[in-house]
Amino acid sequence: MSYTPTLQDAASDFYRSVNCAISSQGFDNENFKIFFKNGLRIFSKNKSKLQEDQKKSIEKCLIKFKDNSLEFEKRCEQLLTAALILK
Repeated sequence: MSYTPTLQDAASDFYRSVNCAISSQGFDNENFKIFFKNGLRIFSKNKSKLQEDQKKSIEKCLIKFKDNSLEFEKRCEQLLTAALILK
């Protein structure tokens, strides 16, 4: 029996990545990178299950998160918002 990750798993990984980023290393934290990459992979595989407006909102949050000109807190906020929409 194999387990197929769901959108809730992606949301959990986004939450975990933010928790890992709250360290002295920030977004360079190795655990952050692992959880974030895994969350993105799961989201990409399952985004067809979302309504179009939810998908667009999450993608918008992820684009804003990747904007390095934003403050650390604002970037974390965008990632947490994406996780909330996924739940």
